[in-house]
Amino acid sequence: MSDRLILALPSKGRLLDQCNATLARAGLTIARTGPLRGYKGEIAELGVEVTFVSASEIAQFLKSGVAHVGITGEDLIREAMADADQRVEFLVPCGFGRADVVVAVPASWLDVRRMSDLEELAPGYRRTHGRQMRVATKYMNMTRRFFTQRGLTGYRIV
Repeated sequence: MSDRLILALPSKGRLLDQCNATLARAGLTIARTGPLRGYKGEIAELGVEVTFVSASEIAQFLKSGVAHVGITGEDLIREAMADADQRVEFLVPCGFGRADVVVAVPASWLDVRRMSDLEELAPGYRRTHGRQMRVATKYMNMTRRFFTQRGLTGYRIV
């Protein structure tokens, strides 16, 4: 492992472009090192090593200590680390890559407007359908924490 500070950045796409633009406004230039399509780079002005990985991998790199600093979504950090507030410090919102995480139900569920409505619906749903309500999400940990905080237990994550 390098003795230099390691910054993890998104490896491609809009998020990488936005990171590059933000760092450039601060007078910093990211230069790829090694193969053109490689995953290493540097910010020569600071002597910082850059590693390019997917946005979700950045959270894992921070969690494991492979990277010291990263630019990624807070949602991805909180999904990867239940104790994110104790393990990392959120320094500055970048102002890009925003995403809203919402709880949504079918439009035909006219009586469901709040989380408490879902808890009331759960027993009847189970009796009628022979199974718990299913919640589809890629944020399993965040969903469990959010539902638990609101007392919702009659569901299964798929």
